[in-house]
Amino acid sequence: MLGKSGFGGTNMNITKTILAAGALALSASAAGAATLLGVYEGNDPFPNNLVLPQYQIDTPALYKCDDVDEKNPSCVNDYASGYDDGTFNVYFDSAKSGSWTWTATLGVEDPVAPHYMVVKAGSGKNGKEGGWAVYKLAIGEIFGGLWDTSALGDKDVSHISFYNTGVPEVVPVPAAGLMLITALGGFFAMRRRKSA
Repeated sequence: MLGKSGFGGTNMNITKTILAAGALALSASAAGAATLLGVYEGNDPFPNNLVLPQYQIDTPALYKCDDVDEKNPSCVNDYASGYDDGTFNVYFDSAKSGSWTWTATLGVEDPVAPHYMVVKAGSGKNGKEGGWAVYKLAIGEIFGGLWDTSALGDKDVSHISFYNTGVPEVVPVPAAGLMLITALGGFFAMRRRKSA
């Protein structure tokens, strides 16, 4: 039985505050942007390795979302041969922007995750006319984020590809999730003290 202190009054206000702080922390952790490494002419090398000697990158392809309809953007999924460690989903706000997610396959230990994202748009002569832009994903960004064609003159997207440098060191729990768990632990400790 909950009694007078129950989940009403002061305890309800504490719960609302903790949940609001947790939601804010989670949204802040999801807002990180990938690092633009450069814009290149022509097409990216999918399904071959992404090779950028100046960054010491020679890394295998994982997945390509090929857009076939600019008026109603959508993906034709193309997974690299043998890749089944995760599932990619690409979403479109327009032909110039959207978001993406990667979900590790259940039961796969140390799944091969994306470390680089390539956005291809336009004819590819220079950044103003398009090309392909390479972005490096931080370890906390491998589960998804936003994409756009701003580095490519805001041209309509042609395709989006993902590449990998190897097995990630850890598939992390976002820091905001740990903060939320800590906050909830503090909340339950306070409830226990009040009821004692």
